Amino acid sequence: MAEQSRPKRLALDTNVLMDLAAGEGFAKSFVEKYQARGYDLRVPPTVLIELAYFATRGEGEKQRLAEIALKSMRGWRITPIVMSDMERRQRENFVTYVQDRRLLPPKEEHDALILAEVSVSDFNALVTSDRPLLESDHDGMAIAFNDAGLSPVAIVHPARMVKALR
Repeated sequence: MAEQSRPKRLALDTNVLMDLAAGEGFAKSFVEKYQARGYDLRVPPTVLIELAYFATRGEGEKQRLAEIALKSMRGWRITPIVMSDMERRQRENFVTYVQDRRLLPPKEEHDALILAEVSVSDFNALVTSDRPLLESDHDGMAIAFNDAGLSPVAIVHPARMVKALR
């Protein structure tokens, strides 16, 4: 009997979509290379909320890039993660652990939501160029995921993902 393989999919953070909208080479290379390898690239609900916020209430370049990202996702073949009500409730425990343990700066509350959404949706990696996430306490995050009953999520930069393919 053939063993079922896990789907090849990765979750993307808000700033990766903004990087794509800005035409950043590392982001474009990441999307092209991973889609060519059959990876399904998705965005968590909170990422869509952030993009919508920046597109409607942002200013200048941030607003422009958010608008481009929202309009271009379909053409980039990047789709939303759809979550059930049960999955939405599961993420709250993780957010509480992250806040109580100060694993992210207070203004990065959405990052904890995004990580939880990625985990409860059974993705094992979040691709991001966000410094606070990339520089966070990964060991502390792993413990917070475990304490919340969730699978840990790797936090990776798109350029490092491309480099890993070499």
